[in-house]
Amino acid sequence: MAFLKRAGKRGGPVSVTDGSRLTIDCRGCDGNSDISDRRCAACICGIVKGTGEIDSILLRSSTDTAYHGEAVSLIRDLASVYAMVTADLGDRKGAKCRMCRKSFSHLIADQIPTFPDLDINALRQRTSQIPVGSEVCGICVSDSARMFENILTALEDLSARMAVFAGGEE
Repeated sequence: MAFLKRAGKRGGPVSVTDGSRLTIDCRGCDGNSDISDRRCAACICGIVKGTGEIDSILLRSSTDTAYHGEAVSLIRDLASVYAMVTADLGDRKGAKCRMCRKSFSHLIADQIPTFPDLDINALRQRTSQIPVGSEVCGICVSDSARMFENILTALEDLSARMAVFAGGEE
């Protein structure tokens, strides 16, 4: 059994993996302990992206919620999108790029707390308004725009599937 602790100001929920089952103790959180709650979705995805293969997820709260089968597949896919959103892509070109306001990580930073409800149009607008000073900057801005489109496509594909499984099994 491996214990994982979510980072954050208050520590967040503690998760435990036991074989292929992930249990997340949500009893100390203010959220609804449901994947359909935006704050819970980001928290769950942050935990799931760091685990190996799992085939069930149990959210422990006043009313436990279990996810199995296709619902877990959906959550793993959503966690993959969350990993794309939270990826620090600036390190591929050096320290200067990490600090640049044109970098993907900088452009998306204020959107991470709203996951999975990202404002892709605002992100598109930000990238279209950036003056490109060099070929490297142009590549970076293009990469960011392409990443935003990939994230949008993935979220659109997942949104219909997510609605079906919100609430899990009690």
